[in-house]
Amino acid sequence: MDAPTGTAVDFNGLAIHRLPLDSSLLRLAPNELQFFQAQTGIADVDALLAHIHSITHEAYTVYPYPCIRWYTFVKITGVHHPAYPFVLTRGICPSHGGGILIDIGCCFGTDVRAFVQGGYPADKIIAFDIRQELWDLGHRLFKTSSHNFPIEFVQGNIFDLEPYLPSDHSPNSGALQPRIAKTEVSPPPLALKIGQASAVYAGHLFHLFTEGDQRRVARILVGLLSRRPGSIIFGRHRGLSRAGLNRAVPSGISMFCHSPDSWSEMWTEVAGATPVHVEAKLTDLGPSMSDKGVKGEGEELAWDPKCAQAMMDSARWLIWSVEVVSR
Repeated sequence: MDAPTGTAVDFNGLAIHRLPLDSSLLRLAPNELQFFQAQTGIADVDALLAHIHSITHEAYTVYPYPCIRWYTFVKITGVHHPAYPFVLTRGICPSHGGGILIDIGCCFGTDVRAFVQGGYPADKIIAFDIRQELWDLGHRLFKTSSHNFPIEFVQGNIFDLEPYLPSDHSPNSGALQPRIAKTEVSPPPLALKIGQASAVYAGHLFHLFTEGDQRRVARILVGLLSRRPGSIIFGRHRGLSRAGLNRAVPSGISMFCHSPDSWSEMWTEVAGATPVHVEAKLTDLGPSMSDKGVKGEGEELAWDPKCAQAMMDSARWLIWSVEVVSR
């Protein structure tokens, strides 16, 4: 039975409050409206919003992720990332092996579809999420199927890759080999891609984990990456000017947020002998996020009456990339 509204739900080891859905939080920017109209074939705005809300309600009933309740999944962020033009160039260039792009935590596949629409070769994209059901709901959201949108989807827990990470972090190895025993019949599918990715995208992912687990995820993503200079991990999530717990988050999570400095230090450490260049900067959440925070005083902010102002004062987007470089 689904947990009732307002109860605490375990979320990656963090306790969050399952707050009720609010369809007024669904707001599409002009480019997002055009994208969803084109992808779904639903031209009527009211019908499109109703369709998105219906799928959201079904997903949130089972998986109360904050990004689902806040309709964050409608935001097209990957193709607008500062690193994406570089990622796209490598993806379509034969000299870079037609670079594999892996979207970690793809959810409904919004960014995956935007990558394809933006020119990234569909047969070079792998979508990964812990929930197969969210990918299936993505097909319903965008009115596609595995036949007319044959992106490779891999379901699994990112931490299942840890035993397969190579101990060799030397940048001279080009493509690292996963540690798979010859007697092992079926390792996790994504383990076979260790050391092969030209690019790894992690949008709205890291802030869902504790500080320690963020470090574990970072090490795994470095393991997926090719050691060729130019291979890159890029993404965005909540950040702070000073690293620490941010308790001013809707749904009641005490979320650990990195600062640009602590973020760079973490990646340099987990990369080991692999030389990397880290870019990280904070940007404002944006008017829509601030408006949402202020708007929900009777419901959204019930757990903390100072939440809205604290959100605007502290939490921001951390936009970042980690690129393998030559020594």
